[in-house]
Amino acid sequence: MRNLGIRCLLVEPGNFQTNILASAVVASEAPIPKGYEESEVVTSMTRFKRNHGHQAGDTILGCQRMFEAVTRTGMFEGRPWDLRL
Repeated sequence: MRNLGIRCLLVEPGNFQTNILASAVVASEAPIPKGYEESEVVTSMTRFKRNHGHQAGDTILGCQRMFEAVTRTGMFEGRPWDLRL
């Protein structure tokens, strides 16, 4: 597709303070079905609830870097196109 000017960028962001874990917090308040009390689901939901609002990443800087990657400016100026960010 490169000959058509189409590029693909897979963005795999790390831990940024967004509202993405909010649904996990709400779900963690629901009763745990019998048989799942010791499951990985409960462990994950507990971890999501604990981490919500405490993610270490700089959201503004992360968005800036994504913008730079797409526009080939800033730290991406002059670099070859990457498939993953």
